Parts: sequence; C-alpha cells; structure tokens
Amino acid sequence: IVLVENIYRHVEEGKDLVTASIVGTKEVAGAVTASTLTTVAAFAPLVFWTGIMGQFMGFLPKTVIIVLVASLIVAIGVLPVATAKLMKLSPRKETAPALGEAGPLAYYKAFVAWAIRHRYLCAAVGVGTLVGTFMAYGALNHGTEFFPAVEPDQAVITVRAPDGTDLEETDRIVRQVEAILAQEENVDVFVADSGVSGGGDPMSGAQAASNQARISIDFLPHATKAKEGDKPRVESTDITIKRLREELSTIVGAKLTIAKQEMGPPVGPKISVEVSGDDFHTVGELAAQIRREIGEIAGVTDLNDDYRIGRPEMRLRIDRGAAKRVGASTQAVAGAVRTAVAGTKASTLRDGEDEYDIMVELAPRFKDDLQSVLTLRIPGRSDMSPKTFPVPLSSVASYELSGGSGSVRHIDQDLVITVNGDVLAGFNENEVRQHVIDYIAAREMPPGFQLRLGGANDEQREAQEFLSMAFLIAIFLIAIVLVAQFNSFLIPGIILGSVVLSLVGVLWGLIITGTPFGVVMTGLGVISLAGVVVNNAIVLLDYVGQVREETPDADVHEVLVQAGLVRFRPVMLTAVTTILGLVPMAVGISIDFAEMKFAFGSQSAEWWGPMAIAVIFGLLFATVLTLVFVPTFYAIVEDMRNLPGRVFSRFKKDAPSPAE
Repeated sequence: IVLVENIYRHVEEGKDLVTASIVGTKEVAGAVTASTLTTVAAFAPLVFWTGIMGQFMGFLPKTVIIVLVASLIVAIGVLPVATAKLMKLSPRKETAPALGEAGPLAYYKAFVAWAIRHRYLCAAVGVGTLVGTFMAYGALNHGTEFFPAVEPDQAVITVRAPDGTDLEETDRIVRQVEAILAQEENVDVFVADSGVSGGGDPMSGAQAASNQARISIDFLPHATKAKEGDKPRVESTDITIKRLREELSTIVGAKLTIAKQEMGPPVGPKISVEVSGDDFHTVGELAAQIRREIGEIAGVTDLNDDYRIGRPEMRLRIDRGAAKRVGASTQAVAGAVRTAVAGTKASTLRDGEDEYDIMVELAPRFKDDLQSVLTLRIPGRSDMSPKTFPVPLSSVASYELSGGSGSVRHIDQDLVITVNGDVLAGFNENEVRQHVIDYIAAREMPPGFQLRLGGANDEQREAQEFLSMAFLIAIFLIAIVLVAQFNSFLIPGIILGSVVLSLVGVLWGLIITGTPFGVVMTGLGVISLAGVVVNNAIVLLDYVGQVREETPDADVHEVLVQAGLVRFRPVMLTAVTTILGLVPMAVGISIDFAEMKFAFGSQSAEWWGPMAIAVIFGLLFATVLTLVFVPTFYAIVEDMRNLPGRVFSRFKKDAPSPAE
C-alpha cells in the first residue's frame, strides 16, 4: 500500500510512470523494509514458544514471518515493475486544489497544526488518556480468560459408582443415562463404554474399572458447519449441558459428571487443586473435605478426585515353621490358591482346527467363601518317604482382609491427590479460579500437608510469563531496527511510546464489546498491533527525515504538517484495509469460498474474536495516534534537542562584552 500510493502520488505531481516508479520506490524502500522487519521482530519471539502452547500456536508466527518476507520481496522487486508497465494514470489537473487545501485533508491540516502549536497540552491529554483508560479498565473490565469460551461440539459423561460395584450394576446406571440422552433433541450421537475410567480428568484416556463408565456425546452440528441435509443444532450446547447436568443429578447409585470439549491444547481441568502429604489415607480424607468445601464456591461444578482405594484383598500369611514340618513349600501354597481362584490350564481340547483350553478352578460358590479356600489340600511330604500326602491349607496359613493399594501419584516425593472441577457456563473462569486461590490461601492444613492450584492455572501462568517476555523482547528487537533506520535514539522512543498509547484502543474495545482479556488471543492481538502501529509511524517519520535532509532550514512544524498530509492516505488505507479484513472475524461472519456462502455467528469468531477486537479498536486509536500525536511528540523532542543550544545562546547574549 505504502509503495504503490507513493508512486501514485508522484504520478499526480506530473512524473511519468517509469520515473514515478523509480523515485517513489527509492523514497519508501527503506521505510517499507524497516516496517517489515519491525513486524517480523514482533512475531519472532513467538517462534520459540515451548511446551503444549508452543506446539498449538507455533504455526501463527511462522506463517506471518514467511508471508511478511515474501511481501517485502514482492513490494520491492515486483511492484515497481508492474506499476510502470500496467498502471494507467494521468497527472493531477492544474486546476485541482493543492494538498490539504480542500476536503478532509484541509480539516486534518488545521487540526494537526493546532496540535503541534499546543503540543504540551496534547501530550498531557495523551498521557492522561492512557492513565484514565487503565483506571477505567480496572473498574469496568470483564475479567480475564486463558482461552476464549467456545460453544462445544462434544461432551463426556463419567459415571463413578462405589468401589467394588460390579459391571452389571454399572451398566444399569449407564442405561439410565442413555435414556436421558435419547430424549435430548440436540444430541446427535452418543457412545457408552462401561467398565472404563478416565481417572480424575473425564476427558483423558480410558482405563479398566468395573465401577466406572464413560459416555461420549456428539451434538448436532453448528448452523455454520451443517451440510446440506444435516439437521443443525436446536439450541446452544451450553444450555443442553446445563440441562443434562440437572437431569443426571437425579440418578442415584453413582457420581455422575459431564465435561464439555475444550477448544485449544490440553491444559488440564479448569479447577485443579493438589493435596499433598506423607500419609496416603490422611491425604485422601483431606481431599474429600476440600472437595466439599470448594463445591460451595459459586460457579464450581463437577468436582471429582483421583483418590482410589484398592479393591478388598485377602492376604495369606504362611506359617513357615508349620509348612516345613509337613513338607509344604510356599510355591505349593501359591499354586493351589492360584488354581482355585484364577484357574490352571489342565489340558487342551481339539475340535477340528479349533483348540479350547481346559481350566481347573473352584466353582464360583466356593470362591466367594473364604473358609472354602482354606479347606484346600496342598501336597505335603515326609522326610522318611518320597510320597506326598494332602495337607489342609488352614494348617499352614491364615488370612486377613485389607484394602488394596490404589493408584498413588508422587510429586517431589510427596503423595498427591488432585481435586478437579469445571466452571459453569456464564461464570468467568479466572474469577472463579481466583475464589479458589483465596480459599487455598485461607485454608489451614495440618503440619506436613500442602495445597496448591494446578491444572489450567499452571499453563496460564506459563503462557502469561512467556507472552510478557516475548513482548519485551519484541520491543527490544523493534528498537534495534528503528535505531538502525533513523540513526537516532529519540525517534525510536517516540515510535515505541506510540505502541504503549495504542493500548488505549485495545482496552476500550474490550470494555465496549464486553470481552474478557484473553491471555493468549488478546496477547497475540497486542503484539500484532504493535507491528502495525510501528509501521505507520515509520512511514510518517521517515518522510520527515527526508524533507529535513533535503531542506535543512525548513521549519520543523511545517515539515511535520506536510508529512502528515503526504502520509495521510497510506496510513488511512493501511488502517482501513486491516480493520475491514478483521471485521468478519470479530463479528462472526464465516465465508465459504467453495460454495460462496455467508454464515453469521460462526464458532471461529468465538475463538479468534478477542484478537480481532484488540487489533481493530487498537488501530482506530492508533491511526489518530500516528497522524496527530506522533508529530506532536516529535515537536516536543525537537524542543528538548534544541534546549541546550537555546540556553547557551541566552547566557552568551546576557554575558558582558570584553570592552565592558
């Protein structure tokens, strides 16, 4: 845009296309290159994003950088030739008014000239607006979020009956859930798996467990995704999930939870509290108490934990002295019990090409009777004879009943049980999590036991730290490019100051649209905005530098006004085209180029909307910033640069002459 517009301006001034293409390209080649490099610098730190978030979002900076480099090559190497050969333009008519003498530019010329004359007042207004915006955002903000809340396409129901519940009883409960799902018009397909568990996270992989089950749900497709002949969903799936949660609460005999599919990388449960200590059963009791207490926090739902008591076990204790007296070995005892309970292969039955194992084991009614197990006979042997004789198992062994060991997690050598939960639709995830953090801070724990928040909170903290560091590194890299371009430290300071002021538009955009500050998506929007704001400022101030180099004696204020008039059109074109390109993303317009269809309220807008809103509103303010405040700040910097000379000349003027 900048390069072609500059060529167009030279044609309007009377140059032929070839001359205009050469001169116009030379004038802005440095500015365009620096602008591209600053945008590359803004995205470059994101390439080094590590972890789950880096794998998920890494495509964005790489794609942007490749496209930017390609666009620079096309702009410098292809556009001038194409313009000289293909454009058909004629010079501006001699009767046409001079630049800034009529139309909108006349109003802009008068306003920017006034702003430069009252530059300190304008600077105070700019800084005051920034401070006031931060204060207003502190009072009117809509909270923060890690990732945008997107209407889910899928959900998972987990069923957890008491330990020891057999598969038949678990399946009976599952069929009750299926009956409820069959009545839901918004449910397209559901698949039930009885006897499996996902552990503490209902969206995780499955493990065998007779007392647990999972039901996977696919909802009807969103209206923007439904193909011809498909029935679109009849209501928001958040409403359906809320109703299912209420209906599932009426089923007795098991703990039922429903978790919706989350967009983005797997970052863990929204609410995750880790209870740790050195005693497993005490940690389990504390986890149960904490689960009940956290359940009283508004917005928290579907709480569960990964505390698992093992199934009851019968442990045999062998009396080695008695076993030695009757010549019975521990291997014989173990083999007899294994045969009775699990069975031992005795032979194989062949039926044509098929083979069937013949197993020997106790009948089920004897397996359930512990005394029957103790009446088993094991082989004994006398020292005086090689023959064996039967010995009752009860004569060499006794038993005790105990709970088996469940699954145990360790973190830093401590036993850990995790309490996981979800956040109800309509509640801000970060606000609910903050209430949980406040609870953890106030909760007193016995000596040797700790509480900490994990899950999505860990990923969010890491993402915040990385994006903050990436923003600082991006500013540093941009500053290096600017210093190299302008051979000055003051002008880069003006440009980087405009980046900070552009946050005014971002924050007011979030307030007006009721959008939470997204740690990832809004953060990416701010970084993207920084590149665009810097580009416009470079184009403006680069022209100022060219004019002052050509006419050193020109009045700085007049040069700034002229620069604003000359660069008004490319700056406005850049802002308008960027904003128009992002509007569909912000308002939810989905365009199917294959079938040339438009759809409103797309799910992609829920995901990318916060980033688009940040850039759109930021650009609206940044455009005014570039065209008005940047010239104003430049004039102030020029005052500071000339201040020592003025002071020195005044002292020199006031000093007495040698004759005196």
